Amino acid sequence: MLATYKLIITEDSITREMLNTPTISIPIAGVKEIIKSANGAYTILGDSKINAIGISTEIEHKEELEQLLSAIKPLTVKTSTPWHQTYQLPIAFVVLALMFASFYVGNLYVSTLCGVLFSSFMIYSFIVLQKSKNIDIRAKRLSYFILIPLLSVIGAVIMKWVE
Repeated sequence: MLATYKLIITEDSITREMLNTPTISIPIAGVKEIIKSANGAYTILGDSKINAIGISTEIEHKEELEQLLSAIKPLTVKTSTPWHQTYQLPIAFVVLALMFASFYVGNLYVSTLCGVLFSSFMIYSFIVLQKSKNIDIRAKRLSYFILIPLLSVIGAVIMKWVE
């Protein structure tokens, strides 16, 4: 996909085109922030943080790009990663533990709480995946598999309340 990445900067907008993903276009006047990360990647934020334009460190003509972007908006340099990226693995284990707790914990209320927390996280993740224009169509289709564990947990919690 990165081989088909195309960034178009005009007087009116910044547009990102890439194979199998919707085109993202942010008007120049709508650019809220341009972030340069510690590794040299850029993120252009418009009205929606979900549909930001990400620019890889592998892009050609980095110096020209940085001049163009800094002319649009002063660059914000981020030296640290967001907490949810730093703790991806522990978050995944917590979500997995919530799922298993909703099935195997004997206490009805604890099991229900774990099921509600797990379901909330999965629904939020599914919505973000479906709304994002930075994710290709195939990955969006595969995200429907999230519904299998979600419906299993909801069914298990309902069955515990019915018994």
